[in-house]
Amino acid sequence: MDIKPLCMIKPFKGANILQVTQGFHGGHKAIDIVSTYGTALTAPEACRVVRIYGDGKIDGSTAELAYGYGVRLKGLETGQQYLYWHTWPYLPVWSGDIVKAGQIVAFMGNSGNVFTGGQYVALFERTVSPFKGTHLHLEMFDSSGSPRDPVPLIRWDIEPNYTTQDYLKAVSATLLKISKLAFR
Repeated sequence: MDIKPLCMIKPFKGANILQVTQGFHGGHKAIDIVSTYGTALTAPEACRVVRIYGDGKIDGSTAELAYGYGVRLKGLETGQQYLYWHTWPYLPVWSGDIVKAGQIVAFMGNSGNVFTGGQYVALFERTVSPFKGTHLHLEMFDSSGSPRDPVPLIRWDIEPNYTTQDYLKAVSATLLKISKLAFR
């Protein structure tokens, strides 16, 4: 039997259903939500960080930007998994970390295959402001691994509850990670 969370924290402060640019359907087992480049992304519930995609692989070329970056989380109580894709290349968390609901786990970016208005966004257009194609691709899977539509489970009226100090801690952790990975 799959346990449904009573509420799932929305993925970032200020997120609302009107920002969902592509919903969950047969050809897209996820939702896409737009915001600004660098928006702090938060854990939907208390989770374990299962995997970080692309962390430490960036070499300054646009080839890595084309691959994409993200983080996979697994709910501690529900067993549900969440994939946040198109993030910045470095995240303030490590694989194996336990994070609380609403804790910053990534920052929104525009990595991977990115389209805007049905048109592929060229890599050179993504590296300068306004950072075209910036959005969160959010996939959710129940405890048996079946894709789920997260929209009905997100509490759009509840903001993630992190402070400025928490934000600065996440940015510091990201910078520390960059320095550690650069010198290994």
